[in-house]
Amino acid sequence: MSKKNNPGKTESMQIPDYAIERMARCLLPMIQRYYESEEGQRELRQWEAQRKAKEDKHGYGSRTGTRKTGWLLSKAIYAS
Repeated sequence: MSKKNNPGKTESMQIPDYAIERMARCLLPMIQRYYESEEGQRELRQWEAQRKAKEDKHGYGSRTGTRKTGWLLSKAIYAS
């Protein structure tokens, strides 16, 4: 199968630091607004409860820091 026909396969790419910083500067205010809103707080509590239940069921250790960041980013992006 060629690489063009495999959308799930990603190639390593280098993103310059200035581009990451620009994206972060744009996303951070949206993430903060959403996180501080009642809806964001409610959804975060629901998400944390679901993750805890899943971790308890499967016996994972708690590694929610990166997951929480991903959750916040996805909510901020789709809320805008």
